[in-house]
Amino acid sequence: MITLFRTSDAARFLGISNNYLKNLRESHGGFLIEGEDYFLGVSVTDSIRWDVEKIRKKMSDQGRIIREGRRLAKEIAAEG
Repeated sequence: MITLFRTSDAARFLGISNNYLKNLRESHGGFLIEGEDYFLGVSVTDSIRWDVEKIRKKMSDQGRIIREGRRLAKEIAAEG
């Protein structure tokens, strides 16, 4: 079962700010996908609902990718 949280609760559970969470949306240059990681409400004033567990996993994956990329860049620079 998927448990969805309002922005303020999701941000608190993830340990990030509301604005940072919103900026992680694909529509704002991030990697969170509407309809998978978060869901918009029926009206403009409805809260966005967030799948915290899925987002936590994606944040971890992104961090791993960044660290691996940095490691490879250092390795390539040391060879050259």
